Amino acid sequence: MHDNLRVGQVLEISPPRNNFPLCESAVGTVFIAGGIGVTPFLSMAQRLNEIRRHGPCTTPFAVRTGLRTWMNSRLLRPLPRAASR
Repeated sequence: MHDNLRVGQVLEISPPRNNFPLCESAVGTVFIAGGIGVTPFLSMAQRLNEIRRHGPCTTPFAVRTGLRTWMNSRLLRPLPRAASR
């Protein structure tokens, strides 16, 4: 793609796919991620926190070194508790 794409070229794209939808009714949730693969789980964890209809949420996460964790500070702190409804 990088060698063949030119400025002004029209591209055909597809709509987003959801290959692993969030189950909001789960008793608990485990997300397993490595490197940048943790990105979709951040919004899913936030959603679970917002609806407050879930049990524990655990995310085993691996990177080569701690310095390579692009969102280290975000991943290592708990989500704030959502307001009661």
